[in-house]
Amino acid sequence: MKIYRLSQLAADTPGGEYRLGSNELKMEEFTLLYGALRPHEAGRKIIPSSGAGVVCVIKGSINVKCGRTSFSAISGSAFPINNGQECVFDNVYDTEAAYIIANGKAGASVTADAAEKAAAGQPENEPAAIKEPQAIRDESEYIITKDEAIS
Repeated sequence: MKIYRLSQLAADTPGGEYRLGSNELKMEEFTLLYGALRPHEAGRKIIPSSGAGVVCVIKGSINVKCGRTSFSAISGSAFPINNGQECVFDNVYDTEAAYIIANGKAGASVTADAAEKAAAGQPENEPAAIKEPQAIRDESEYIITKDEAIS
């Protein structure tokens, strides 16, 4: 079993986000995005790439603007966002805020064809720049804290 330390993976990226795609999760048309907002960071644009999504604030508080709706989401709260709907996240506080976005198509699961493609290393509609992180050790259970594929 792979265990992804999302906060460490996101900290290593310039945008403060790390996306687990369908290849890593072995789930067709599903992604899980972890993001962190630094204190007083503003203007983080969020646009779900496939299907609807659910945002869950897991740390701090985030001011959210989606269309004509604005609200504050605190740790432990969740809200839906629609495919293509742009939302803007602001952290107006002195502490870091973090969120997870799960998005995909309802009822999507890995098909035999998709599983065969994943086993053969063929892409499943994933962007070319995102590659599955490689484990440091070959064990039945391991923790991934660095994407070895990114140079």
